[in-house]
Amino acid sequence: MTQLSIVEAGPQQDPALSQWFTSPEIAREMVRMAAQFLRMRPDARILEPSAGRGNLVRAMLELSSGFARIDAVELDARWQGSLEGLGDNVRVEICDYLERPAPRQRYHLAITNPPYDGGLEAAHLAKMLDECDRVIALLPARSLHGLERWTRVWSRFRSEWWLREQVHLVRRPKFGPGGGSDEIVLLDMQRNCPGDCRVRWL
Repeated sequence: MTQLSIVEAGPQQDPALSQWFTSPEIAREMVRMAAQFLRMRPDARILEPSAGRGNLVRAMLELSSGFARIDAVELDARWQGSLEGLGDNVRVEICDYLERPAPRQRYHLAITNPPYDGGLEAAHLAKMLDECDRVIALLPARSLHGLERWTRVWSRFRSEWWLREQVHLVRRPKFGPGGGSDEIVLLDMQRNCPGDCRVRWL
């Protein structure tokens, strides 16, 4: 078994915002999961609700050849210029995704590495399930457990939502003096698409 070590691009820009950026290596792996879908739907409407400095957006633009429209939402205004420089088909909004009004149309795809501190990933996932038809998310393994997460997110699976693919990615070293999860998971979830969960280890 090959382990893919994930070292995100710290240090944190603002400790209060739980900012750990997705490495280009992992961004490409996440986008690879959407490759077939994007080839069939090059005009997809895509959401990145925690865009940071734009690594996931860049990887998505490389794959979609610039046809897809991407809404990049970011709380930290310091990254606005970097995101706006990615191209005309990237629309940047500086706001808290959790307070952002729901779109008039559902997104075809969301791709995300949401903030984890305080269990915020559950709130982000719940909102994305309401607004998107497919979600590819990078999460700590603990995100799969707990009554609140079950109620808000995972109870919707096997009825409205399906887990298409699950990838285990080992994350080392632990972040910061307080540590963190040794393992993160990469999930590919799709609405109204019955099928068995496929599990890969990297």
